[in-house]
Amino acid sequence: MLNIKNNFFNIGSRKQNSGAYFHRLHTKEIVSMTPRGYAGFWIRSAALLIDLAILWVVRWPLSLLFWAQSDDFSIWGGLKSGSNNTALISLYIAINLLIWFSYFVIMDVRYQATLGKLIMKLKVVGIDLQPISYGKAILRETIGKAISLFVFLTGFVWAAIDPRKQTWHDKIAETYVIKSSTDT
Repeated sequence: MLNIKNNFFNIGSRKQNSGAYFHRLHTKEIVSMTPRGYAGFWIRSAALLIDLAILWVVRWPLSLLFWAQSDDFSIWGGLKSGSNNTALISLYIAINLLIWFSYFVIMDVRYQATLGKLIMKLKVVGIDLQPISYGKAILRETIGKAISLFVFLTGFVWAAIDPRKQTWHDKIAETYVIKSSTDT
């Protein structure tokens, strides 16, 4: 596979844990191992916009249902300002979060990509370039994305300046978003 002696910092033998082994490789070596390299900020943003459009279409019937039940909801999805029906609002938020996180977690684990990423020919992989587990996907989509959102989306924009094009949630979950080859 790779000649260990030529690795950055000469990290050891092939018998090491493959995750730790790949994590310590120099950026250029990992890029050469991926089909086309890391997915950058703009292509990932385009994939996210596609995903947001898909999720809006999926969630719109739910919004209509809640709109029919209470004046606190907008027909186009979302809450009106000054809403005070706490139980219904909490249920609406909980269902939306469940839809949101289920979509991203299940798609990233089963297909290595959301529909937006599939359209943009991207995929999510672990540091060993293999599909990620449900545990990593949940970490990436919950704690990781919450931290990425924390300071004015800085964690997302970080992909624009990171040499491996990783966002903060990628770093936390030890994942990469890479460009898929056309033959996969």
